[in-house]
Amino acid sequence: MNLFSGMNLKTRAVVATAGIILLILGLTTLINVYTATSRYKDALMEKVTAMAEGTRKDINKALGFGIPLNALEGMGEKLATLVQEDKDLSQAMIMDMSGKVLYASTAGAENVIKDDEASKRALGAGGEMTQAYSDAGGSHYEKVIPLLASDGKKVGVF
Repeated sequence: MNLFSGMNLKTRAVVATAGIILLILGLTTLINVYTATSRYKDALMEKVTAMAEGTRKDINKALGFGIPLNALEGMGEKLATLVQEDKDLSQAMIMDMSGKVLYASTAGAENVIKDDEASKRALGAGGEMTQAYSDAGGSHYEKVIPLLASDGKKVGVF
C-alpha cells in the first residue's frame, strides 16, 4: 500500500514541504562546502607562495653569486623553520634536476632520490605550478617553484 494513501491532505502537504526544504538545505550545504573548500585551498596556496618568495630570493642571490645549489649553507634549517612557523605546511624541500632531495624540512627526507609521479611532474614544470596528489601520508597540494641559475638554466625545484 502507498505511504501517502493513509495520510490526509494536510499531512501530505506538510511532508512534501518538509521534503522540499530538506532537499534545498542539503543542496545549499553542498554548494557552500565546495565553495569554502575551494577558497580555503586558494588562500592557502597564496600564503605558501608568499612565504616561499623570501626563500626563493635567498636561493636566487646565492645562485647569482655562482654558488651551486647543493652548497647552500643552513638551507635545511631554514626550511624546517618555515614548516614549524606554519602548521598548514606539511613539508618543504629543494630537489636538484636528478630528483635528489638536497634540503628538506625533515632531516630524514634529505639525500633521497624521489621518483614518484608528483616529483617527476615537479621536475618537468616549466614555471610555477600547483599540483594535487595522494600518497601514504594522505592528500597533498603542492606549490612547485623552479630554481634557475644565473644563466637561466633550471637547476632544481623548490
